[in-house]
Amino acid sequence: GSLLAHATQYTAGVRTERAYGPNLVAAIERAGWRPRALVRVADRGIESARLHSISEFVAYDGAPGETGSVLETSGSSGSTLSLPPSDLSLPSDPSPSSDLSQTETATNTAAIKTSSDSTATALARSAQTRIYAMIADDGSRYDVEMLDGDRQVPSVVQRLWRVVRLKGVGTRAEFSLKGATERTALMSFATTAAGVRTPRLLGMGMADDSAALVFEHLGAAVALRDISDDDLEGANGNSLMAEAWAQLLQAHAAGLAHHQLSPDVILVRGDQVWISGWEHGEIAASQLSKRLDLVQLLSLFALRVGPERALAGATQALPEPELAAIGPLLQTVALPAAMQSEVRAQRGLLPTLRKELAERLPETEGMSQAPQPLARFTPRTLIMLAITATAIVVAVTTVNFAQLQAAVTGANPRWVAIAFGFSMLTILGAALTLTSFTPNRIPLGKTVLAQLAGSFVALATPAGIGPAALNLRYLNRKGIPTSVGLAVVALMQTSQIVVTVVMLLVLSLSTGTGGLIMLPSATVLVALLLVLLVLVIMMLIPPVRAWVWSKIAPTLRQLWPRLSEMLSQPRRLALGLGGNLLMSFAYVMTFSGALHAFGYSMNLIDVAVIYLVGNTLGALIPTPGGLGGVEGALIAGLTAAGLPIVIATTVTLLFRLITYWARIPLGWLAMRALERHHEI
Repeated sequence: GSLLAHATQYTAGVRTERAYGPNLVAAIERAGWRPRALVRVADRGIESARLHSISEFVAYDGAPGETGSVLETSGSSGSTLSLPPSDLSLPSDPSPSSDLSQTETATNTAAIKTSSDSTATALARSAQTRIYAMIADDGSRYDVEMLDGDRQVPSVVQRLWRVVRLKGVGTRAEFSLKGATERTALMSFATTAAGVRTPRLLGMGMADDSAALVFEHLGAAVALRDISDDDLEGANGNSLMAEAWAQLLQAHAAGLAHHQLSPDVILVRGDQVWISGWEHGEIAASQLSKRLDLVQLLSLFALRVGPERALAGATQALPEPELAAIGPLLQTVALPAAMQSEVRAQRGLLPTLRKELAERLPETEGMSQAPQPLARFTPRTLIMLAITATAIVVAVTTVNFAQLQAAVTGANPRWVAIAFGFSMLTILGAALTLTSFTPNRIPLGKTVLAQLAGSFVALATPAGIGPAALNLRYLNRKGIPTSVGLAVVALMQTSQIVVTVVMLLVLSLSTGTGGLIMLPSATVLVALLLVLLVLVIMMLIPPVRAWVWSKIAPTLRQLWPRLSEMLSQPRRLALGLGGNLLMSFAYVMTFSGALHAFGYSMNLIDVAVIYLVGNTLGALIPTPGGLGGVEGALIAGLTAAGLPIVIATTVTLLFRLITYWARIPLGWLAMRALERHHEI
């Protein structure tokens, strides 16, 4: 119920009831503090923040987004301090009823401006909440984090997504503002009790739909993100890493896990490391949650100081069993969202970490090649679900089950079985071609499964595109670079086209007149010429030509070396072309078997020409598996050969049932088998 209610709020929107102005001050006072000055801290720091003395703040607070006049306050030295317009508006002539003098206001302003704001800025970046720098009535400096009720829905969605997607993550999503406040307080108190250096939570108060949390301010601390690379060199960087590992391990010893270690939550003050941002953490954490923390901290340091130094620091801090355990967990999905983009930008960072870790621990050989599955589902799983749903929709909406039933029940079972056997030979032919054209040796059995799985993928993709993409994925898993894989797949499809054209020419000449090869109508020819003319004109435009070349050049550069290599290896070339011939011959025999199943027969050459022409023309229609186009072309070919339209339709439906629909469940099983063995 709560989930549905929050989903409705997220979709329809809600009117904000955040605490601003007097109500914000009231929330802080209920936390036990009387503020004298407040500055709204942006994620870029306090230099662009807004400051008000509290009396002015209470008297002239405006709605968010309003622009106010520039407030000029003369300091005790006689200089003028100018502040930018505020989202909490002030009039150009402040009220004289202020209980703070101009000198006091300037002093408060300077105190906040000159104090270190790196921690408050980092808190604003990591927490994604309203952060205020506060000077209390005793002159002390504090950080105030405002939790707003209307921000809970996105936060809940993010936490639920992490819990649902990742295995072994036990964080609970709090739906209410009060629950989120209590959870933040619990994690803060537990971390402090464990002796971990973290900014202490000093008080909490609520007003309207907001909660104010007052934290101690680490005046001289700097977030790791703001530390220069030079300061991380040598002994200073090594000492910082050792301190960070020590603090995290101390939290783990108390059963705590952080879950969101990023450059903004690691704070450095002198020779001490502090860890903030525990609101997403976990109490009584599982071993997996703790190891995910180790992965995050190791990846964080690898981004800043490089994989080698980061591993050296981890090796000194962690025992070998823990190092061996985190190797398979070094995956992008284990990192906070803020770090995932940085890791993706440095391609190969995590594989390098796994490889170097395996080299440091030789007894864990093979670890870098076998990452432990962390995600319950991946983008590939979502694609599979989409394909499955599309398959069901296509099957229900396009299949005439009455006609299929008539075709099956009226056919000779023996010939149906023979036709199905020939149809499975087409899978072997495609597998032989792929293994022959691939530079590395790949197993034939799994390649056959990949081609069978392509029958399932073809249900939701235009003819040829889905199986080609699946073959590319399969080759990538076998260690073939993407550029080479594209060339292999392109060479495979090109060879099939060449074999088909050659077979058509040979078979057409074998018929004596080639009468079964009919030219398209004049209208179709004119349309094709117009399309060709448009393409030629577009290629005369330099930007278009450059864009097209940029897309096809990488594949062509790889295709020619592959073709040259195949020409220098006649045995492999013959085996690849033989696989294409086997595939075409098996399809022709399947089509002939469908004819015999209803007591009809034709000259095998005529059957081959009808199939090759009909399948080629039908596949030009960009529908999943050529649905509609292939059937129409084959029915037209059989009718032109003299078969009654009813028999031609029935034979075609049986042929498509054997070569397309019957393979779908087998392809799904093959896909699942390949997924279980991480082959695709």
